[in-house]
Amino acid sequence: MVRGLRLGGRAAAAARWCTCRRVAVALCVGNLVAALLVARALYAPGSFAFAPRRGELRYSREQMRWVEESIRIRRAAEPVELIEAVKKLRKAFAREEKRRRELPLELKQKVSLEILQRLHDLGENANTTEQREAVEAWRVGKLKYMRSTSTKNLSNVSLSSEESRRLKRALEFNWQMLLEDIGLWIPPTIYHIEHDDKPENEPEGYCVYTVHVASIVD
Repeated sequence: MVRGLRLGGRAAAAARWCTCRRVAVALCVGNLVAALLVARALYAPGSFAFAPRRGELRYSREQMRWVEESIRIRRAAEPVELIEAVKKLRKAFAREEKRRRELPLELKQKVSLEILQRLHDLGENANTTEQREAVEAWRVGKLKYMRSTSTKNLSNVSLSSEESRRLKRALEFNWQMLLEDIGLWIPPTIYHIEHDDKPENEPEGYCVYTVHVASIVD
């Protein structure tokens, strides 16, 4: 049975939210430590040295030392590697989002209808392996047809040259992403094999050990 699930976008959003939250927590901890050190330095009894002129405030050496220490702790608490990783993830997400926008919605709907028709032709008794093979056969056949057909003939089937180029790129390089965009997910095939090691003509009290072996066929 084929089930349409939009898991790609949710998984990417969840990973992005988790990583950004870790960065935010680390920065908040560093800022809190720095604020506590500054507050301790400023409000310590007998630590103020009033300036001789009005409106001017001078800090003692102890206060300056606490401020410098708070700045050092704040910089040391910054997760530099994590921030760089977040920047790389944001760039990767931006590239992925750009690739997702290459195909217009109408073209994705057309691809979805053609694949669903191919799966419908298999019948209700087809297993997931046959469904997966049918979808892959459609992709290979579509690529072969588009490569062997001229741009003029493609325009006769309501595909412009730009749409043809984008569709070929999606079928060849971004196939899994395209399947996620149209909401197509075929579960893997799992086989369970039971091994009964009980010898023949044994009494009922004999212990039987059954081993379940599961193999997943992609």
